[in-house]
Amino acid sequence: MKLHRLSLTAIGPFPDRVDIDFSRLGESGLFLLEGPTGSGKSTIIDAISFALYGKVAQSSAVVERMKSDHAPPGTEPIAELVFETHRGVYRIRRTPSYQRQKKRGSGTTTAHMTVKVWRLGTVDEDRMNPESGELLSANLGDAEDEITRAIGLTHAQFVQTVVLPQGEFAQFLQSKTDDKKALLQRLFGTEVLAGMQSRLIEGRRDAEQRRAAAAGAVQRAMHAFIGAAGVDETTAAQLCQHLEAGEAEAATAVVTDIVTALSATEREWQSVSAAAELTRAAAEAALRNAQDLHRRRARRDALRAERDALAGSAAEVTADRAVLAAAERALAVVGSAEALEKAIARSDEARKLDERARRALPDELMSSDETALRSAAGDQRTALGTLADAASRERGLAALHTEHDTVTATIAELKSSIAQATGQVKALPQMLNDLATERETLAITASRTESTAQELSRARHRLGAAQQAVEAARIAAEEEQITIAALSALEQHQHRLSVLRTTRVASIAGELGLALKSGDPCAVCGSVEHPQPASPGRNHVSQDDVDAAEAEFSRLRDTAENCRRQLEEQRRALTDLQIAADQLSPEMAQSKVDQLSESMAACVAAGERIGALETELAEIAQRQLELTDLVQQANVETATLNERSGTLRKQIMRDERAVLAARAGFDTVADRIAAITAAVVALDAAAEATSLLADAVRAALDCGAAFAEALRSTEFADQQDWQQARRVSSEIALLRKRIRDFEDRWSAVHAKLEEPEVTDAALDGELPRIDTLTTTVREAEAAEREAAGLFGAAHERNADGRRHAEWFAKALADAATVLAATAAAIRIGNLVAGLGDNQLRMELATYVLVRRFAEVVSAANAQLRRISSGRYQLEHTSNRTGNARSGLGLLVLDLQTGRPRDPGTLSGGETFYVSLALALGLADVVRSESGGVDLGTLFIDEGFGTLDPEVLDEVLGVLDSLRLGGRSVGLVSHVAELKARIADRIELRPNPDGSSRLKLMA
Repeated sequence: MKLHRLSLTAIGPFPDRVDIDFSRLGESGLFLLEGPTGSGKSTIIDAISFALYGKVAQSSAVVERMKSDHAPPGTEPIAELVFETHRGVYRIRRTPSYQRQKKRGSGTTTAHMTVKVWRLGTVDEDRMNPESGELLSANLGDAEDEITRAIGLTHAQFVQTVVLPQGEFAQFLQSKTDDKKALLQRLFGTEVLAGMQSRLIEGRRDAEQRRAAAAGAVQRAMHAFIGAAGVDETTAAQLCQHLEAGEAEAATAVVTDIVTALSATEREWQSVSAAAELTRAAAEAALRNAQDLHRRRARRDALRAERDALAGSAAEVTADRAVLAAAERALAVVGSAEALEKAIARSDEARKLDERARRALPDELMSSDETALRSAAGDQRTALGTLADAASRERGLAALHTEHDTVTATIAELKSSIAQATGQVKALPQMLNDLATERETLAITASRTESTAQELSRARHRLGAAQQAVEAARIAAEEEQITIAALSALEQHQHRLSVLRTTRVASIAGELGLALKSGDPCAVCGSVEHPQPASPGRNHVSQDDVDAAEAEFSRLRDTAENCRRQLEEQRRALTDLQIAADQLSPEMAQSKVDQLSESMAACVAAGERIGALETELAEIAQRQLELTDLVQQANVETATLNERSGTLRKQIMRDERAVLAARAGFDTVADRIAAITAAVVALDAAAEATSLLADAVRAALDCGAAFAEALRSTEFADQQDWQQARRVSSEIALLRKRIRDFEDRWSAVHAKLEEPEVTDAALDGELPRIDTLTTTVREAEAAEREAAGLFGAAHERNADGRRHAEWFAKALADAATVLAATAAAIRIGNLVAGLGDNQLRMELATYVLVRRFAEVVSAANAQLRRISSGRYQLEHTSNRTGNARSGLGLLVLDLQTGRPRDPGTLSGGETFYVSLALALGLADVVRSESGGVDLGTLFIDEGFGTLDPEVLDEVLGVLDSLRLGGRSVGLVSHVAELKARIADRIELRPNPDGSSRLKLMA
């Protein structure tokens, strides 16, 4: 950095505007700020620091002191500085906080600090127009960032390398390692290396986190296995001990033994469950056999009862056969009967009515009188009343059978549904576990989405920087060739200008000789005689020639300087791009972007899949609950239906027995009721007709003799005998049917009684008890369910144990892989962080700075040996004490005693010139660094009064030698000897009122 101009208004002891042109003072390379104490020497350095950073140079001073107490009230204090760095020419104007008159009303108010920063095209651009240039910022924070970027130093670094304020320029000599490190890192541009170190340390942390995550996964897998396999506390403690000791093989062996034991337990319960199933099947078979015996005995008893009933009615059938035979004989005298009927015309209608009525009567009532018939009708009505219940039972049997069949079919369907649902319920836990495992794997991938997105953004930024760096490198190469050509042209013209100036001196005498006239005095010696006047030579050079050459030299110098600046800017831009690209080529950066894009896509896909898995898991869990409820409801419904089925079977058997008894030989109870009803109707009709017939019969007695003769011929004793034998066709058909039905039923009963089902000898002994066998079946079913449940639990535990054992084995393998994969990252991270195998206990960035600091010490010793007459020498030490990290320690070696000294033991004068030598050495090394900060101006505030004359001579000799490098050094002192030795200076003199005036002498 090079200072050009400083303007102060109402600052410190200067109430009016003062201007300092450092460009004029810097031409000689060494200038002096001279004046008595309190005249404002340190104020100028504070003003430079304040203009740049808003802070004064001395840490013990405050910014509020910048406002001049000698200026009229309301005068705005201003510090304006024009300076130049490798980034260009800047002008900064800053005002401190001060009290000003209120615009409205009386009193004062605080005007806060303001700042403006411009970039100028040339150093003198603002002389014609104070507001010229590009305004970069008018914000305090932005302005500070802009100035720091332009200069390359913070305020603390600035006051230790450019401005060495009174009483503070020895701070760097005695500062700690970390403080030296911050300054040197900024000056030598090792932020990239520090960034790489941070990334390596972060990589070590990531590796340690990966190891911790892998170890955590092993622990989770182990505890999950312990819970899933039901491991006892002793074995679990043994497994934990193996893991804590890092004995993976021993832990794996324990897990294998546990899994083997689980398989053995499952096989044992499988055998018990199979035996229980066989026992239950045998009990059910015994129950079914007993139920079949009871059913067959009941059927045999029913058949025997039916046979006995038929045997009891055999006499009636025999009588029916006799009646049928007589009726068939009576048919032979039908002609005589018809003749008798014709003969007794008067009794025809009565007889017809009687015949119609009696044809519906049974044989035994055929000749009954009216009283008997009416009595028989009453008996039949009573019989109808006893059949009402049986008829109702008969009508309900069909519905009962239908309901029983429906219940039986429903029970079968429910059992099938229960079996199907139970199978699904057993399969669901495995599905849930598989989906949960997949979700856990996807969650790990999805958790990297944010970090992957950040890495992808950084990778794309690096790719853009890498692509721009290629073009920037090409432009830098072109700028370098242009700069080399411009510097070569400048050097050639500088040589020509030197020749012209030398020739011009010789040419002046010729020009004076031409101007001499006889009698006129000479302008040089005053003589009026000119015996041998000189004349212009062949190579005469005029002043116009020199002026033209100097103008061309200025133009070429400006051109070369502009080329150099553009080259430096292009190189800085290239360096910035290379740093932003992490030194990667576009191809490598593109490859990294592609890799991270794929990883990002996988992370996004994992996040989307997790949502689907959550929905699927919820659906399966809901399905599991629904199926469980379904099984429970079906079991309850099955039990209810089984009970209903038993009730229906009992009711059907009871109703069938009652109906069978009520039929009394009829196909149905309804048929019997119909027959009795018909008999009642016939009896009523016959009773009524009997009354009418009696009168008709008495009238037909007279014709009886003829008819009696006909009866004798058919072997009937009399008319009554014939009348009793005679039957109408319907009666005859009924008799025939009754006889045939009896014979059919008799044959059927005897045939059924001969069937093996009812002739089994087992039916004659004592039958097994149904209730006892039912209890046995229920107990066997309960035992089977219990054994099946224990077998299922053992099977699930064995499956869970094996699955978690595989998870545990995978976690151990993954942990081993992570351990191997992270070993290098942890070791390198420890090395660069000054840990682990790093015997120096020194960070990588510090190690690099130590090497650069060694150069600083070497450059400082070159100055220190001269100043101290060879007595002192700075010595860099990297030794460490205890666990403290080594770094940037300094000792002062006293060559007279041969012993090193701590810088804090030096006297005031020794401290001054030792720290001065160190500051100069630091500035020299930084100046020689490519891309470093160019310290073109150096201020040294006081300290010279502590030096003896011999040391002062050496110090001034060293400072004077700095001019050869193009550097300007400003000394702030009131030492009279310095005033005598340094011609260029700023004189400050106090006024009677306490203010100061300033005079520039250059």
